[in-house]
Amino acid sequence: MTHGPQSSDDRGRARASALDLIQLGATLGADLLRGKRSDPAGAGSKWAHDVLQKRGGADLEIAVPGRPVEVIADHGHSASILADVQAYQSGNTKTAAMSFLAPGALTIANGEQWRQLRPFNEHVLATGLAHPFGQTFLTHVRGAFARPVANVKDIRAAMGAAWSRSSSATRRARTRPTT
Repeated sequence: MTHGPQSSDDRGRARASALDLIQLGATLGADLLRGKRSDPAGAGSKWAHDVLQKRGGADLEIAVPGRPVEVIADHGHSASILADVQAYQSGNTKTAAMSFLAPGALTIANGEQWRQLRPFNEHVLATGLAHPFGQTFLTHVRGAFARPVANVKDIRAAMGAAWSRSSSATRRARTRPTT
């Protein structure tokens, strides 16, 4: 849990109950039945939004035994955390999960490395806008992961293929003459 300033709005944190967590499990299980159309991130996001609405909080505290998690949903609270690069440290769970895919990623960078990467990432990702190459990226990621992955090597290969195809496609689009 965070120990610094909390939500910028009066509502503070909402705490997910045991029943909420059971509903999350059921939501994610039902989502898996959708097969290729499965969107666990979307299902989890909708669940978190619904809990915040029901419990009246600005941020969400999820008491998973041994792994308490706080979802920062309040824009002001998020901005205050991200503004103080010394206060922001990626958590152990996040770092462990991301390290094998993207060891130099902004999401697990700290300190000066984070300060240098953030403006570049916001520019590349077109933060706050629909990315001009969003559909291109999605097409190539789906294509790269069309086959099942069985291990880290498969994931890395698929990510590499998605990146390579997306890079080639966006490079071609940027160099295409306009009429």
